[in-house]
Amino acid sequence: MPRAVGEEAREATVKRRVRKKLYELGYDDADWVEEAKVTFYPSRDGDADFLVCIGGQPLIVIEAEGDEKKFEDGFRQARAYAVAYNPENPIPFLWVAAGKLDKMFRAQPTQTGIGVRYEPIDRLLSREELLDAIKIEKPETFQRDLQLYERFLNVFQKALRIVQEQSRPNLKGELGLRSLAGYLMAKVKGDDSELRKTKITKRTLQQLDKLFEQFGDLGRHEGWAMAYGFRQIVRPFFRGGEYGRYFTPPEVIQFLVSATDPKPKERILDFACGSGGFLGQAARHLLETHKAPPDEIAECLFGCDIDDTCMIATRTFLELMLPEKQKKLNIWRKDGLTARKRFGWEDEVEGFDEGQFDVVLSNPPAGKLPSDFGFLESEGYQFAGKGKGRQNLYEVAFLEQAIKMVKDGGRIGIVLPEGIFANAQLKPVRDWLLKTVTVEAVVSLPRGIFPFTPSKMCAVVMRKVKPRKKRRTLLAEVSRKGMLNQLQEILKTLKECH
Repeated sequence: MPRAVGEEAREATVKRRVRKKLYELGYDDADWVEEAKVTFYPSRDGDADFLVCIGGQPLIVIEAEGDEKKFEDGFRQARAYAVAYNPENPIPFLWVAAGKLDKMFRAQPTQTGIGVRYEPIDRLLSREELLDAIKIEKPETFQRDLQLYERFLNVFQKALRIVQEQSRPNLKGELGLRSLAGYLMAKVKGDDSELRKTKITKRTLQQLDKLFEQFGDLGRHEGWAMAYGFRQIVRPFFRGGEYGRYFTPPEVIQFLVSATDPKPKERILDFACGSGGFLGQAARHLLETHKAPPDEIAECLFGCDIDDTCMIATRTFLELMLPEKQKKLNIWRKDGLTARKRFGWEDEVEGFDEGQFDVVLSNPPAGKLPSDFGFLESEGYQFAGKGKGRQNLYEVAFLEQAIKMVKDGGRIGIVLPEGIFANAQLKPVRDWLLKTVTVEAVVSLPRGIFPFTPSKMCAVVMRKVKPRKKRRTLLAEVSRKGMLNQLQEILKTLKECH
């Protein structure tokens, strides 16, 4: 039922009071957005009354209710927005304004480490107090050109809504994301023939062109700010799903890329590439650490995924990341566990074969293998194929595949369930692993940083060389608070050891 006029008027009064309070607490107009769109999942979204966002990081969700009796409703709504905005790292503060009542809450970890709870604090925090309380820790990805990143993120969000609101043909949900990706690829590549594949109508194209005209030639903006702005709008589509799509925390990606240190002209593979996080960070590493030219980097990156939306997201992300016109990127839709073509929809690929890559970086699926993966046994998988004594687990299959695909002496950075190293039933896998490769580091990650994964995960660094008898492995554990700094210290220790 529509709300009564009196209720809307009371809520509008509370919103005016919130704006006044924000000014009094030292916030300025650039620090908050009203009616901020938050996507719960691709077919459902909502509008948070206020979203305080400083330095590209969302810090406070504010919900306004016209009556104090609706305080609990406001709290539940604010909490839902805070978690939905980024399930891996929920927005840290809530502010509920109901009638004349104001209350702020801060996120705290649960005892299990899964999810968060919001505990009340004794006052509303000023802007200065908020920044002191947060002590913002940001991966290097978002340290530079934050204003440009925020502009692109804002425009991409609006563009996605425009496309998804098109009625004929209907482009809601993932169809809208794919069509917007096609539009962006066409604009940065200067190839309007790409637009014909998008199913975007002439009227919608005109709306998009008007929205993006503030940037002029989109191709000259290619770089991390544009690429990560696009990747952020992909996030709501990576919450489970048929193929288990998840975002890997950027701190973990940065650690594994730095630990394996891809070099210019080395071939780098992610065989379950998701939204392209590992390949994007590898590209930035080559650009910034080794000063490699973009066209050379594009030729060295290889990625595949069984999920068509993942393949499109990765291809678009990398196209926006790397300036200059690239040849066709080596991003394919295919099953990453076999070099052969098993399905009619798989892309024709070149160079995807055992022992062809210098670095493998990935956060592959985990859990029970689907029934149609019995082919693994015939392809020489020791532990993941079907049959007596086999483990029949995704994580084991991808672990074996990582070792197969990398060259002798090559490096592997991979996210695995901790059970690989602790489960008694997987002892044969560990025995084989420790005879086959040198495990350089196993870093236990906080439970809950992968919100849709109940297992405790770890970041593993390996080298495909037979281990020496007295070889040492760095074992470490990091907590959620201060994880970035902890991983950087572990990386420093790892490099000193080797």
